[in-house]
Amino acid sequence: MIKVVAGGQDSNTWTVTVKPVETEKPVFESVKDPGDDSDVPHGSFTEARVLNLTIKAGKFEQLDIFLNGVWKHTAPTNELGFLYFQLAPLELGDQNITVKGIVSGLESDNYNVFVVSGPSDGTLAIIAAKDAQHNQVLPGGAITTDTITLTGTAQPSATVTISDVFTVLRTVVANQNGYWRLTLDDLNVHYYHLALSAEGAESPMLWWLAVFAAGTPIIEQATDLAGTTLIPPYGETSGQAFTLSGVGPANGTLTLHELLSDVEITVNVDAQGKWTSAIHMGPKPREYHYVASASGERSPKSNLYRVRKVEPAK
Repeated sequence: MIKVVAGGQDSNTWTVTVKPVETEKPVFESVKDPGDDSDVPHGSFTEARVLNLTIKAGKFEQLDIFLNGVWKHTAPTNELGFLYFQLAPLELGDQNITVKGIVSGLESDNYNVFVVSGPSDGTLAIIAAKDAQHNQVLPGGAITTDTITLTGTAQPSATVTISDVFTVLRTVVANQNGYWRLTLDDLNVHYYHLALSAEGAESPMLWWLAVFAAGTPIIEQATDLAGTTLIPPYGETSGQAFTLSGVGPANGTLTLHELLSDVEITVNVDAQGKWTSAIHMGPKPREYHYVASASGERSPKSNLYRVRKVEPAK
């Protein structure tokens, strides 16, 4: 409580109550689908494009809400330390929600849901993957952690087996809508060739994954220059240029090597360990094979990222 006094014989005294801000780690008390007020548990599948969040943190604390690392809203908790917020819109796929206190800097645990459009078509397939930091991993991609979470489809209630060539790694049972999710941990530094099988079905496609030692640079993805169209590993484009991006040593440099032409490009890595580089292609269709490495002859090389330039569709 603060007293403010004005001078003079006829002065008045005002009492101003300042509400102290309390800080504590934000916690998701509940996450619900407003359509039927049902709970949407962490790690679950949902068709909801809107979620009602109940967040508990310090009293009167300003909180930032992030969706997939992108800021969405700032609001204070009430006198009991609760914040009620409706998060929308949600896109299809992995959605990661975090909350951070502005004063305290304390951040919630990641809250993940996987948004689907409806029951799966029953195809036996891996449809998404992410590493331990919740970063997307593409087929033919690479990670430097020993953990990856895979999401896929199958026939409803089917038992799905995932193998590395002939070595069985895990089994998982699809839910009643034909979706499944599992986490592979304790992965070794190794090139994995993941295959799926289920009773009466086998996936026709191998899902390649390189697991590298910590500190190895990675080429994560390629897009068009606008950043709106993904070009997957071994994908193709009819454009004149594309952008490569990935991770490397924070505040350092990397060299991108184009293996079929011996062209080298020096790339700066930012403080968060992220880098991007525009790649301009020649007029003729051909393949471009890129790997990244830090300075030094013995520096580890990244995964190979291949992009094929093709003629524009007529």
